[in-house]
Amino acid sequence: MWGKFCNAGQICIGSDHLVLVGTPEQEEKFLALAKKVATTFSRGGNIARIVNEAHFERLSGLLKNTKGQVIHGGELDKSELKIGITIVQGVTKDDSLMSDEIFGPLLPVLRVGTVDEAISLIRQSETPLAMYPHILIYLLTMNKVHLLPKSGLYQQHHG
Repeated sequence: MWGKFCNAGQICIGSDHLVLVGTPEQEEKFLALAKKVATTFSRGGNIARIVNEAHFERLSGLLKNTKGQVIHGGELDKSELKIGITIVQGVTKDDSLMSDEIFGPLLPVLRVGTVDEAISLIRQSETPLAMYPHILIYLLTMNKVHLLPKSGLYQQHHG
């Protein structure tokens, strides 16, 4: 989550979304932890500014048009060009938050029931710049990593 919320998510290898494989109960446990982390991360109240007004408006529009539920954050301050760390639950692949690279402090969470559903969802997206090791390690143990698009990390260490 550091990569997503550092510098208001304006970092090239920040996650655009999180795919959670599990039950609704497991999702709730994860989201409770994610909200604690987001609260701790922003405790100082010094959230980085969005780079410019056009980017602020784009992010605001993505958030306004989501069909998901904001479960943490969502504060918008246009005069300061700041957006609070925001976690959105119940996002689908057709959601506004999935339409483009976010490059901001908005974290859409998509829950799927199986690893195969997660792989299918990932393969329907553009190839990411990076894929995080905990995902690769898990998929390697499941013998399914070969089904994923080749991100920079995957190509560098496995391909």
